[in-house]
Amino acid sequence: MNRILSIAVVVVLGGAASAYWYVQGAGRNARPRADSASESTQTGAKAACKSHGLAADACPICDPTLIARLGECLEHGVPEAVCWICRPKLAAAFKAEGDWCGEHARPESACDLCAGSLQEFRERYAARTAVGDDTQARVDLDSGHAHDRASPSVSSTATPRSQRPPAEQCDTGSRTVRLASTDVARRAGLQFARVGRQAVTHSLTCNAEITYDAGRYARHAPRVAGVIREVRADLGSRVSRGDVLAVLDSSELAAAKADLLQATALVALWEKNREREDGLLQRGISTERDLLEAESKLTEQRIDLSRARQRLHTLGIDEAAIEALTARQDISPVLNVTASFDGIVVERNAVIGENADPSRSLFTIADTRAMWAILDVYESDLREIRIGQPVTIEVEAWRGREFAGRVTWISTEVDHRTRTLKVRAELDNADGLLRANMFGTARTAVMECEPIVVVPRTAVQWDGCCNIVFVRTGETTFEPRKVRLGHETGEFYEVHEGLSVDETVVTQGSFLLKTEIMKERIGAGCCPDD
Repeated sequence: MNRILSIAVVVVLGGAASAYWYVQGAGRNARPRADSASESTQTGAKAACKSHGLAADACPICDPTLIARLGECLEHGVPEAVCWICRPKLAAAFKAEGDWCGEHARPESACDLCAGSLQEFRERYAARTAVGDDTQARVDLDSGHAHDRASPSVSSTATPRSQRPPAEQCDTGSRTVRLASTDVARRAGLQFARVGRQAVTHSLTCNAEITYDAGRYARHAPRVAGVIREVRADLGSRVSRGDVLAVLDSSELAAAKADLLQATALVALWEKNREREDGLLQRGISTERDLLEAESKLTEQRIDLSRARQRLHTLGIDEAAIEALTARQDISPVLNVTASFDGIVVERNAVIGENADPSRSLFTIADTRAMWAILDVYESDLREIRIGQPVTIEVEAWRGREFAGRVTWISTEVDHRTRTLKVRAELDNADGLLRANMFGTARTAVMECEPIVVVPRTAVQWDGCCNIVFVRTGETTFEPRKVRLGHETGEFYEVHEGLSVDETVVTQGSFLLKTEIMKERIGAGCCPDD
């Protein structure tokens, strides 16, 4: 049998406006409903909640009905009853629940500096308005007394709320919300929208961080230890391949050059000695043994020369420079640190007079004409991502502007803590607007569909087990309709079941209507899910 909830709002203006709502159930004796935490206790004395250190009638953990009755904290975007900023004493309750981040002084489930989020926080506590915990006290609205009652455990599922099917046993659809007058709707700030069809593109949205392209990023350190004599590049300097970044004095380089010159001289010496021994053997003056010894020595010296040349190659000296220093007999200790490609100096650690060695980078160069975006994609969305897929990135610094790129790599590992995996997209950055370590939002289209029924996101409310939308059936009457939703598409949800084109739904103010529905159902235990 349908039950009609009548809502009367009396607005008193006198410096500040206040509203008083009451609920009357069909077939019951009408009686006013408590409108604040202090009115929820009928004993006259304010008992203490020993578990959480709060007054019993002000503890949203023990009395989850407060979450629905007190509504939203508009300033901080969480239910008023569990707003730890407005109600600092709640910290003890959250600590008792094991949900407190001591480092950042907020509930851990709401700590976005660690691993939480306001969405996770809302889901954890707002769900109690419908189901509560197995051991929590509930308020029996018929008797006005608190009592303990076991309830089905809250289901945990990775399926987003918006895509969960309606609960079979929920009787939300059998109710009607009726306002006293159209003026009440106006004063309550209700706004409406008409259900329609539109072509939608299914897109995946996730967090992204901008980083340098690892293939265009390099740290430059000297190949050998030395003392910095001169610095020729600074932060922000644009350099080309081969440009000198710094000049060092290296005794090890000087020794390597000397070894090369020595090996070159010995090879020349033993080449002459071999020719002489060969001539003597031809005239019968020398023996074949002497010739073999000369050839062996020449081979050894050639090996030493090759080793000395190779050592200079590893120190960054090319063949042309080796030939030049051999011709000049150059053993100077000067070592140039040069750029390996065109780019910008993004890090400098070189200081004149300091010691430098291969273990410490003096300069870091990046080619910022292309950047990477590292996306955090949820495990459940992995099937929507593929190599070569177009991606657009919007960053905080350039809101309203999108940077286009394509997916080039998908990680083979899922983070065990966040259940996300890394996806890399390459972005064009010819204008240099993107900077490393910027945070942004990535979107990628995964499917395009024909026009389908959609409803504004602001019209959808979660009542503990179902997604509901309030359909306007008359000037002052509204029907809570269970809906089966599809993907989120910007400001809308796809509607697979529950709504028809041209029906009028409540958008702004739908939360107030849901609150009245929830007041009637608190303690009924009709919805087992969160």
